[in-house]
Amino acid sequence: MSATDAAPMRTGSATLLTLASQIVQLGAGTITAVLVARLFGPSGKGVVSLVMLSTSLGITFGGLGVSMYNGCVAGRGDHTRGALRANSLTCAVLGTAGVTVVVLSLWLGGALSASAGQILWTLAVIPMGLLWRNLAGIFQGQGRFVEFNVLPLVLWAVASVTTAVLGLTLGGVNTALAAWWLAHAATATAAWMMTRDPRRMIGSQRTIPLIDLALLRTALEFGLAVWCVQLIGESNLRFDTYVAALAGGAAGAGYYSVAASIAALLFHVPVAIGVGVLPRLATATREEAARLAGAGCRISLWSSAALSLVVALLARPLVHLLFGSGFDPAVAPLVTLLPGMAAYALAHVTTSYFYAQLGRPMLNGVVALVSLVIGLVASAVLAPPFGLVGVAAAVSLGRVVAIIVNVWLFTRLSGCPLIDVLLPRPSDLSLMLQPLQRLWPNAKPA
Repeated sequence: MSATDAAPMRTGSATLLTLASQIVQLGAGTITAVLVARLFGPSGKGVVSLVMLSTSLGITFGGLGVSMYNGCVAGRGDHTRGALRANSLTCAVLGTAGVTVVVLSLWLGGALSASAGQILWTLAVIPMGLLWRNLAGIFQGQGRFVEFNVLPLVLWAVASVTTAVLGLTLGGVNTALAAWWLAHAATATAAWMMTRDPRRMIGSQRTIPLIDLALLRTALEFGLAVWCVQLIGESNLRFDTYVAALAGGAAGAGYYSVAASIAALLFHVPVAIGVGVLPRLATATREEAARLAGAGCRISLWSSAALSLVVALLARPLVHLLFGSGFDPAVAPLVTLLPGMAAYALAHVTTSYFYAQLGRPMLNGVVALVSLVIGLVASAVLAPPFGLVGVAAAVSLGRVVAIIVNVWLFTRLSGCPLIDVLLPRPSDLSLMLQPLQRLWPNAKPA
């Protein structure tokens, strides 16, 4: 098999592996969410969800774009794994310091309405999260998708087990927060051990590479644009739960977090495709990249649309089965979220294209900003009269408008015809059913 033939095969295998990993993560994450909901009720679920969302935002804020930098350059051979590893640790320390200063300043100034315990748990998770995310970027860039996918599996496996053990023995919402910290600590430890370079061993002494200031500067320069985009993107994906908390208190956040977590099922295939194609898009020609991304967009969009119909039909029994009838208020927001989630699915593929092929990460920021601004404005209008359903409707509206902008940008810059982005083909089904044999088409779409 030639190198040209092998590249799409490797891309397909990486996508399939990532999708399989996400399915396992989904199971472990669902177990964790169900345990929290049934042990602590809607209000407890809301508190835990808000802390988890806050740590995610904090990790994005402190990430400085280093994980994406590693993903884009680790496979080029310009830097050793040891240098990237040391740089990842340095950036994690810098990011943690920055987040801590900002969070404590806002909290002490009264801008954050959270308890001291919630603030401390959030800050405790962030350094662990930053380290393992940065190191995971090295694996992605080097095409080491087994290691890349093992890390989130460790996270959710430890989270589900420790939530069950601590919640059932000690009880209290703080046990769920402690389990979240333990999961990140275990994942960071695993990532650090897995990125060891045996060539750095001298006898029985392990050496840590010195900080490469040139590499640090390059990573931060690249990461600045990525960091801005990631902050906007993360805010776009998370703001609605905070709005739900304002509209319905901790219980409202609990109901809405259930709706949002189930609706996120629609993103698993697109995320897997986006992760799998990123290294390939970084080295492909313009024509190959456009063809690859177009196929990924079609599959992402229509697989998510089909799944959205299934979720809509099963929404009520699914919520009752997993979380109990006490979470019935989550059903209507869930159904309302689905159209926007299905449309936004293809953005996960174009994100990798804008990053890796064009080197223009701010395009992703433009799309996310459109979604965020429209969602916030619409929430201010719809949340007061319609509550959680109004929040969900605002989110869907923002994402549909943003994806229209996104598709326009992609087709204009890639030269990929609109029909190749949106219109499904019989061959797409073959690509999905036989991913190990031929996930990506080698010839131009007809």
